[in-house]
Amino acid sequence: MIFSRTSAARGKAVYRLRLSDEPMPRPRHALRVEVRGDGYRIDTGVVQFTVHRTGPFLETPALKGADLVLKSDQRIYTAGQWQRTQLTVEESSPLKVVLKRTGAHGWADGQERALDYTLRIVAWAGQPSVRLIYSFVNRQGKAMSDFVRLDAALAGGPARREARRPPGWISSRPSRGGRAGSPPAGLGIGLKWWWQLHPKGFEVTPDGRMRLAILPDSARPQNIYMGVAKTHEILLTLDGRSLSAQLEHPVFAVAPPRWYTRDTRALGRLVESSPEAFKKEYWPLVVKYDEWLTKARDQVLAKRDRGMAFRGEPRDEYGMLDFGDAIHQVEEDPSQPDYGVHWETEYYDFPLHAVPALLPDRGFDVTADGDRGGRAPRRRRHRAQGRTGPATTARRAPVPASITGRATRTARSSRRWAGRSTRTKASSTAGS
Repeated sequence: MIFSRTSAARGKAVYRLRLSDEPMPRPRHALRVEVRGDGYRIDTGVVQFTVHRTGPFLETPALKGADLVLKSDQRIYTAGQWQRTQLTVEESSPLKVVLKRTGAHGWADGQERALDYTLRIVAWAGQPSVRLIYSFVNRQGKAMSDFVRLDAALAGGPARREARRPPGWISSRPSRGGRAGSPPAGLGIGLKWWWQLHPKGFEVTPDGRMRLAILPDSARPQNIYMGVAKTHEILLTLDGRSLSAQLEHPVFAVAPPRWYTRDTRALGRLVESSPEAFKKEYWPLVVKYDEWLTKARDQVLAKRDRGMAFRGEPRDEYGMLDFGDAIHQVEEDPSQPDYGVHWETEYYDFPLHAVPALLPDRGFDVTADGDRGGRAPRRRRHRAQGRTGPATTARRAPVPASITGRATRTARSSRRWAGRSTRTKASSTAGS
């Protein structure tokens, strides 16, 4: 279900869903999708952009030739150099459109490749923003021990860095252009879970290039083993505004807890925590169980920040390949068969069962609370694309990937990987 409404920041509003034979009211801004060459031209009513099937994937008024780039073993692979790609309209409605492009990062000869990818481009009626959901996966190996090395980034817009932007966000100076009534043509780039998925970085160059480094080439390379995938969510604003709050604290429409459980069984045979759902003599036991479950959740989250030590080196649960997972155990004796740092991979006991148990009781606030329930979507995404078994410290090793593009205006200054993210919140502010 998709609907468009406006509410105050951190506010709440109540909407009622009902069946009706009345035609749906027309949205204020019409969303148009037109075939243009080998791709599609999208008009949200306030901005226009083109998505291509081959070559660079995105063209906007402020971004020309946006591409996905990987660096591996002294070679540069780009999505634009791989011709065997597909572009489909995965979802289309009067309010939202989702385009899906699949392919691989190809070398200059157009034959060799490094990592396949899926890129979803999401746009909404009346909104000057585009959401990119970029996933890469290693399907090139023959054995589980095979890996590729990586470094990734995204680029666009006039390369003028605005000061004091929120962590994980960079914007260009807007310039007037486009049709009457349209917003200024600028570019803002933001990445969800910026510092938690460290290392990350931004680059602005004098020739008008902006890049978001998913893994900067100055960072330690990562080994992407056979079958491993990783997804990053990126938000572009085509008027240069910062919408970082939409990345970190998205708006959720939720129904009363009973609707997900007894009324529809959407979550299976679960019951929400309410006195009317249980016999009176059982209710104190339910309250006690809920208290234990919440306390256990808080302990898991505290361990994420506290981490553990392995051979005198501190290990936490942050990083591009670690965030969303949890350390299961540490064995420091090299003579033991389970020597190393072992990860839960989301199929052990509490992490696997806590989320569905907590969801109905909190009306899905578990997905909206960035410090607590925000762990749910992180775990879901990590489990869907992560490791195939308990991983150890040996899983880390390298590759560079990037999304690059040339802006339509020349930058006045250059900053190399300004705003690079690290492990701590205090050092993750970009542009300050």
